[in-house]
Amino acid sequence: PMAAREFIGSFRLYQDRDVAIMLDCYGPDGVTPLVLQSADDVEARLWLVDGGAAALVVTESSTPSVIVVDDHGTPNTTPARITVKFAADDTDDLTADAEYDFELSVKDDSDSNKHKVICRGTAIVEGSPST
Repeated sequence: PMAAREFIGSFRLYQDRDVAIMLDCYGPDGVTPLVLQSADDVEARLWLVDGGAAALVVTESSTPSVIVVDDHGTPNTTPARITVKFAADDTDDLTADAEYDFELSVKDDSDSNKHKVICRGTAIVEGSPST
């Protein structure tokens, strides 16, 4: 799994294909394990134009793409582990050969549900053959 820090680099998504990415989440220093509370809501967003609407928003309750919190983490020991499951029914609407900005964030239940960035990266979308 990729270690999530401020910027996780790039990963690939494929049009009309299921793709899952797993992220271990750390605090801003890149070392301290990030711990999530059960009431926190994790979200992933993909967008092409800063300030514009997200092309895709994935949450713990969205469908068909969904976020799974595999591990909430243990203070000073184990980072939270998140899997973002991108579904073919959502990836088919993304533009091939485009680089989307990616953000994983948490709506912090203990802080008035403020959005806090866990990490950012670049999602490179590749086309797929017909099925």
